[in-house]
Order: sequence, then structure tokens, then C-alpha cells
Amino acid sequence: MTFKYYKPERLTIFIIALTVIFGAIATLVHHSITDLPAPVKNLIFFTDSFTVPFFIALIMHLINKKLWKSKQFKWLIDIPNLNGRYLGTIVSSYSPPGGSPVVLDCVLEIKQSATSLHITAYFGTISTGFISSSSFSVSEELVPGKNGFFTLYYIFTNETGGISQKLNNHSGTAKYSYYPDKHKLEGVYYNVLGNKGEIKVSLEQTNLLGRLIP
Repeated sequence: MTFKYYKPERLTIFIIALTVIFGAIATLVHHSITDLPAPVKNLIFFTDSFTVPFFIALIMHLINKKLWKSKQFKWLIDIPNLNGRYLGTIVSSYSPPGGSPVVLDCVLEIKQSATSLHITAYFGTISTGFISSSSFSVSEELVPGKNGFFTLYYIFTNETGGISQKLNNHSGTAKYSYYPDKHKLEGVYYNVLGNKGEIKVSLEQTNLLGRLIP
């Protein structure tokens, strides 16, 4: 677990506060078990050494998976919730011999927690069932701008290809601006083949399907 999106000063204070709270609880427990049988007291004393870190880890796990999305924890971590399946189009500079630049349906599926982010993209033509290619991110970064809006950067690897075998197994980079009021991602991509293009997608649903065609 990494904490790069947490506010470091507030995270430090939060951890200290949790330590104090659970330490006080442990002290109260010690005073309340004096009349218990020796085997029970020994067991509690032995496991007590794990109490504070265990509960801190449990709370941080809950924040990382669920609670970070709530308004109550914006003071600790304030990043947009991008989770979901986004649908739109990709306009590529690539064009087959004698053809026009390629325009395809595009689906982005984003799985996010407070400490991780992963993007899978699917390309093709949904109406005909044509599947061109898919890609997945290998390095991701959410960067806040001075205007308060976030930009998503990532490096991807693209696999398979229905347009041309030349498009198989290449890598590239992508950059998106996120518009929270419309739940939209708009951006550009570049790949090592020299192709580039524009991608515009809007949030369709929160459930991920793991494929282009519903």
C-alpha cells in the first residue's frame, strides 16, 4: 500500500490519533482483566501486542477500499473517484493503406482505490461486433492542477489487433483531463509506432465488464 495521494501531514496526525485512542483502549482492557484466570490474562497480554497495529491496519484498509470516496474523508485524501466503465470514441492518426484515419468505439474501464489505479481500454465497433485491440496501463498518475481539476497520465501496453498485424503488442502514453460535473475523460495518446489520436469517453456505469461489447 502506498500513500502518495494522502495529505502527508494530516495522515501523520491521523495515525498518531489512532495510536493514542487504541492505546488508551488497551490500557482500559488491562485494568479490567485483573480478576480473570491466569491463562486468560496471559492470552490477552500476549495478543495485546498486536491490538493497536491491527486496528490501525484495519481502519486504513477500510479507508483505502471504501471510505476514501465519502465526503467525510476528503480532509485526508481528496482525489476524484474514477471507478467505472466509460464509453466514447477514439480518432486515430493511423489509416490503413488507401483509407482514412481510423475512428472506433472506445471503452475505458477504471478500477481505483485510494492508493492504486488501473485502466483497461477496449477498441472496436460495438454495432458490428468488430474488436480491434485492447490495452492496459502499467504505470498511472493522477495529478492535481492549479485550477483544482485533475489530469490522468498513464503508460499502456496494447495487445492484439484487428486492423493490422502491425498494431500488435506496442506501448504508448495517454493523457486525460477529467471533468467531474459531466463524468467525462478527454485526452490524447501517443504510441511507439508514431501514431497518435484523441479519445473522449463518458461514464456509462459503475460496473466493469472486462470487454468491449456489453
